[in-house]
Amino acid sequence: MKIRNFVLVIILLFIAQDFAFADRQLDRTEILQIFKMLTDQPKQTWIPSGTITATHHEYKSSNGYMTDSIVTVKYDGDRFYWEINVDSHTKQQNNSKPSQDSFDLNWNKKRVFVWDGERYTMYFRPGNQAIVHENPRDIPVAVNGPLTAGIVLWGYGVFTLENLSAAESSAKVDAEGHIHLRLNKTSAPEMVFVLDPAKDYALLSSLMDYAGGSSVTKIYGDYETILGKWVPTTIIIERHDNSKQPPELLSRDYWDFTSISPILPQTNSFRVPYETDALVEFYTPVSKKALWYRYYSEVDTDSLLQQKLEIALTKDSQSQNCATMAMKYVSERLGKNATDQDLAKLVSEPNKSTSLYALRQFARDLDLYCLAVKTDLATLKSLKNCQAILHLPRANHYVVFEYIDDEYVWVIDLDSNRFFYRTKLRRFGLNWSAGTALLVSDKPLDPDPNDTLINDSELHKIIGSTEGGFTNFTCEEKIQDGDIIQCPVPPVGSLCGGQYIQFFERCGCTPGDEGDECEAEINPVLPGNVSTPCVDNGQGGCASNYVFYFQDIRACLPCDPD
Repeated sequence: MKIRNFVLVIILLFIAQDFAFADRQLDRTEILQIFKMLTDQPKQTWIPSGTITATHHEYKSSNGYMTDSIVTVKYDGDRFYWEINVDSHTKQQNNSKPSQDSFDLNWNKKRVFVWDGERYTMYFRPGNQAIVHENPRDIPVAVNGPLTAGIVLWGYGVFTLENLSAAESSAKVDAEGHIHLRLNKTSAPEMVFVLDPAKDYALLSSLMDYAGGSSVTKIYGDYETILGKWVPTTIIIERHDNSKQPPELLSRDYWDFTSISPILPQTNSFRVPYETDALVEFYTPVSKKALWYRYYSEVDTDSLLQQKLEIALTKDSQSQNCATMAMKYVSERLGKNATDQDLAKLVSEPNKSTSLYALRQFARDLDLYCLAVKTDLATLKSLKNCQAILHLPRANHYVVFEYIDDEYVWVIDLDSNRFFYRTKLRRFGLNWSAGTALLVSDKPLDPDPNDTLINDSELHKIIGSTEGGFTNFTCEEKIQDGDIIQCPVPPVGSLCGGQYIQFFERCGCTPGDEGDECEAEINPVLPGNVSTPCVDNGQGGCASNYVFYFQDIRACLPCDPD
């Protein structure tokens, strides 16, 4: 470590002895000049933009664990990419407290938090699951880590020039020329700062001493100049309960900045690096329920999501069903423009249904080539230069076939909140028992010898409707309500504590009408909740620290409670 523990002890001793080594008292005018210099160039981050990578050693007495991580933050003044990779999470030998550790290393080892200016994403890589909030309101969105670690917000809140000038203050200069500044203000902790005038009054240490017996100490060292500003590259933050003898260490954070770059990150720096098959839970104001999809690099899921959002916006104003959405998607992929007004003519009352015959005729009117056939998965897998709309008879539902791998069939269903998903081969075979497909292409199609053409009479009987869907979906037993627990207000004179927690609505499986297993997509786990510690905000208040942790729940999707 660049800063040894004995250095911390010495500096704390200097503070605790009430400036024992100070050799000159500063007058009021000099103190006001210091306030002016500190607040003239306010900042909330160590660098205005760029990239910081650091190692982070974190100890919490509440569970007795030490966590070692490598943290990277990319920041452009608004947008950010924040990645946390945990190297180890170990119980400390000298901590005798019973373990209350809720940190699941299997799910929180690698986490990514991204704000791209419109959407906030929490991506938990070990489980390959992400939660996205569009225009977030209920969840706190901010970045800290090495970008803000230990920073004192000169010029903001209690540290504005006006508030500093109104506080009771005193200051001394020690033999090394360092300034020891003490502040007292009603309803705020006593504050002591050690400043280095040789580094534009950069902080060497700070102490916030709460009336209830708690304290927060910060030590800064190994300064470097970045864009003409002094930036510490080692920071220690300790919280103590001084009401106990000896004082109890509540937590310690040690930050060691391994690289700092002031170069403005490119726009693509704020994209989430999903791995194949990532499950994305997407919250948007235009939908009452979460949208779900899988990420696959060979599919333009961004475009799919945009189409789903447009559908959600017009759902109540346009006549549409699973057939119109499937045809619109397929025709666009084949370079044809099917207007919403024309597509609406496919929808027949009273059940808003569409026959496969009508769907085929619509495609032909777009000058596309079509074959309505009975086929199988093996033939689907070999399709080239062709789109396929599949009819699911048990559901009276149309979906668009995307591809098949060794385990799953992947389909697009823009009529569902789960609009791009996978199904086990055997399970999909049960839902697609008749093997009905409408093959559509911009080039002439030759029937496969293994396929059977469907006559017009049968095509009229094959129906998809808004009252369709998966009749035996049994993901409807609510096992958890969606809820939010805010950071608690700490007692006067005490440090912040507790957690901000967001719970997600979740459902479990119940027996289907035919006694079969739950047909909803079943995952070993889904995010049950995400939580973030509540900490002192550096001004005597309480706020989330924005480092979210994942806790799982066994559930199914999509959740559709009665």
